[in-house]
Amino acid sequence: MKKIFLILSFTLLFIAKINGQVDFNIPLIVTDGTINIQLAVGLDLTATNCIDPQLGESDLPPVPPTGMFDVRFDLQPYGCGPVSSYKDYRAPGNPPAYPFTGMIQHILWWQVSSPSAPIDITYNLPPGAIMRITDQIGGVFLNIGPFAGLGVATIPGSYTNIFSKAFLKMQYNCIGGFPTDPIFGISTQNLNFPSMIVGNDTTLPVTVTNIGLADTLSITNIVSSNSHFIFAPNSLPIYLAPQDSQVFLVTNTAAVNAEEGTIQFTHNGCGSPSSMNVSAPPGIPPGPLFAMSTNSLIFIQDTVGTVDSLPFTIFNSGGVNTLYINYISSNNSNFSAYPNSFPIAIAPLSQQQFYVTYISADTLQQGTIEITHNAPGSPSILNVSSVYNYAQFHMEPMGLYFSSQPMTKQVRIKNLGTSDSLIINGIVSSNSNFTVTPNSLPIFISPGTTKIFYVTLNNAPGVQTGTIEFFHNASGSPAELYVTNQLAGPLSEGTIIVYGGNQHRTLLFGIDPTATDGIDQHLGEADLPPFPPPGAFESKLILPENNFAGTLSSYKDYRFGNFPISETIEYRIAYQPDSNNGIEISWILPEEMTGVLLDLAGGVVINVPIADSGSFVVPNPSIFSSLKMLIDFEP
Repeated sequence: MKKIFLILSFTLLFIAKINGQVDFNIPLIVTDGTINIQLAVGLDLTATNCIDPQLGESDLPPVPPTGMFDVRFDLQPYGCGPVSSYKDYRAPGNPPAYPFTGMIQHILWWQVSSPSAPIDITYNLPPGAIMRITDQIGGVFLNIGPFAGLGVATIPGSYTNIFSKAFLKMQYNCIGGFPTDPIFGISTQNLNFPSMIVGNDTTLPVTVTNIGLADTLSITNIVSSNSHFIFAPNSLPIYLAPQDSQVFLVTNTAAVNAEEGTIQFTHNGCGSPSSMNVSAPPGIPPGPLFAMSTNSLIFIQDTVGTVDSLPFTIFNSGGVNTLYINYISSNNSNFSAYPNSFPIAIAPLSQQQFYVTYISADTLQQGTIEITHNAPGSPSILNVSSVYNYAQFHMEPMGLYFSSQPMTKQVRIKNLGTSDSLIINGIVSSNSNFTVTPNSLPIFISPGTTKIFYVTLNNAPGVQTGTIEFFHNASGSPAELYVTNQLAGPLSEGTIIVYGGNQHRTLLFGIDPTATDGIDQHLGEADLPPFPPPGAFESKLILPENNFAGTLSSYKDYRFGNFPISETIEYRIAYQPDSNNGIEISWILPEEMTGVLLDLAGGVVINVPIADSGSFVVPNPSIFSSLKMLIDFEP
């Protein structure tokens, strides 16, 4: 009987080809509440990753103007060139064949009619098909599903307000098999456990469903390849009627090392055995565990009696017990450490910043700082010394912009001196989401040479900003590197840093769909008082009131706009130098921004193109006390 059905199914498939139909067509109705757009995914033996005219696929015109809803599939990442379509059919495997079990990924690409509008996707999935929708960076911001059968999936407005794309993932299980066959479906193909204290257990649920419509699914064996991962129930066989589910609880006991493996299900459905990947990161020791950011600090030898200080950080990398710093002593009275009110408690997985102070003597000095604590290895030693200084510190760029996360960028530090080494004694990040390597201190940079440091923005939701301070043995220590990110989406933000000697002011500007030309308090704008008396440094942005002739000023200036945008917007930077220093302007611009700095005469004297990151020293800042900044926004 099954052979007869198989012959019949191939006959029907051939007839469908004659009529230009698709083997498995899955319709999707998508809306943001304004209009409905019909999309489709599915499988066909003749399909490719690109445009298949014989299946009704066709390339679409450009996205309509802002304010109109649009949604489509982006085919360019699959090697198809800049094309998009309302339909995206794929082949069932390579070579194509039925029955098919596997996952196929599509890219949804949309433009909502208004900011933060949610998107509803009405689906009708055949037996054996499961749908998930995630962001394109591992499911950090969006991870909805699994969806099966008939229903509505909603992409929330909090996501569409920032992102314009997402992965639509179709998991097919025994598609094209006999209609009466049981179909094994599982809620995830990858089960990732969180980091836990060594010896502690974590349990996560996994749901197995018989997606078939007629026969019972029987699970006859379950095997874990790694004893760190156990499952329950484990009394076999387990029978699942059509559309029924069974929740399995998988437990991981945290180990010192990372663990991974598979859990394999043997069953009577298509594709047996089916496997799920499981993994767990290294466990966290209970501690306390003592670690320092550096094992030595080197100070500049200055005039006798001059006081200098350098930071170092003590970490408790244990996960349960508190680290206690019981005492800190120095064998050289020219060096002392603080804070020094003991005991000092450092909670698990926390840190405490300390400083060593050096009072310059008439000769070079060296010594040790001894740190007594309740962790293994106590006491710990920090070496301290002083050196003569003929090094010169130079950093390029002075700021870094991160367009996505995680992401790593470079900063170059050069010793412009001709005799002594430049010594990096400390690296302190004001935002723990930004990390720097190398970070084994001290770091010596020979005269005339450059050292590359790598700054990484780790996975962290939302906008991240901060500074990274480099403490060194040359003048001007510490040097400050400004770091920021701006999530791709309707808000675009650039950064201007105005330096007046050792002082600086950070100014932010950009576009936002809720911004006006006035003060937008919800975006952090606040009207500022007039400049202080001459001789005191200050800088700010002049808002476009009365064509920049008004009194409104702020450290932030956002204007109305939304992506996609192609427009030039003028901003005004005003500054007042102090009595002893000039003005230097640095910029950090996202990829969609370029521009130019001009004097108010239209660029007669000052005409500086700006993009990415860089800096410019203003000539005669008392005369050219403000600049135009024309910013070109491109999608």
